[in-house]
Amino acid sequence: MEFPNGSTQYSPFQNSTSSLVSVNLLSVFALLSKNKALTSKIQKQLLKDEEYNYVNNRFSKEKVQSLTALKGDSLQNFMNEYRPSIQVVKQMTDYQLILYIKKSHETFNKSYKHEILPPLN
Repeated sequence: MEFPNGSTQYSPFQNSTSSLVSVNLLSVFALLSKNKALTSKIQKQLLKDEEYNYVNNRFSKEKVQSLTALKGDSLQNFMNEYRPSIQVVKQMTDYQLILYIKKSHETFNKSYKHEILPPLN
C-alpha cells in the first residue's frame, strides 16, 4: 500500500500535526518578531520622511526666496537655521508662515555675516 506522501511504510510521526505545529510555531514566531521589528523601523522612517517632506513643501526654497530675495549660500543658511519643526508648521496657517519667514529674515539679516569680497583689480 502506498501512502499520500509516497512512502510505502507507515510512520505515525510523518504527518503528525503536533510536530509540524511545534516547529512551525517556533520558526513563525521568530520570523514574525524579526519582521515586526523591521516593519516598525520602516514605518518610523517613512513617518520621518513624510514629516520632512511636509515641512519642505510648506517651508520651501521657492517660497522663502520669493519673500526674502535670498539666494545661494545665504538662502541655504537661512533655510537650515530657521527651518520650523513639524509641530510648528502643522499649527501655522499660510499667513502665519509668511509672517514667520519675514520676521526670521529680519533676524537673519541682523546676525548674518555677509561675505565681503576683495575688490577686483
